[in-house]
Amino acid sequence: MAFSLGPPVTSGQSAITRDHQDAALFDWALDRFERAGLELPQLEVEFHDELEPCGGYYGSFTDRTPLHVDICGFNGDRFLPMPKQMILHELGHAWLFANVDDPTIDSFLSFRGLDTWNDPTVDWSKRGFEHAAEVISWALDDSERRVFTITDSHPDVFAAAYQILTSRSAPAR
Repeated sequence: MAFSLGPPVTSGQSAITRDHQDAALFDWALDRFERAGLELPQLEVEFHDELEPCGGYYGSFTDRTPLHVDICGFNGDRFLPMPKQMILHELGHAWLFANVDDPTIDSFLSFRGLDTWNDPTVDWSKRGFEHAAEVISWALDDSERRVFTITDSHPDVFAAAYQILTSRSAPAR
């Protein structure tokens, strides 16, 4: 069951949270984007106990109006690395959707050696949109520990990929 903590936390973003830990995680993630100078588009974020709203995964991004992010299945300490990575990854999708143009996508795909941006018939690990969200998540995360879900995740490679996507240097880690 979800409940709303009130009005949008920042202009254009709102969250439906289960509790104050969800709200704190959401605020933390928004702050990470703000510190990096990456303005998120108008979006809604919703937290769920179960995995079904996320299609059986821990997170899901939907390009409806407004853009929508679901975070699923995290109960307990939401400031362990995985929940932090997940919300940054899904918010990264929203930022990418609103800010990355076709030439940038082509450059990123070439750099990563990928053939497709977001073809649902292609395995998750071979989609540029997923690689890009992982790069954004890596750059904005302040955790010492990370679970890498894609190959070629050396910090120098990720920093170069972040530069391609954002035209900015990766934030100091």
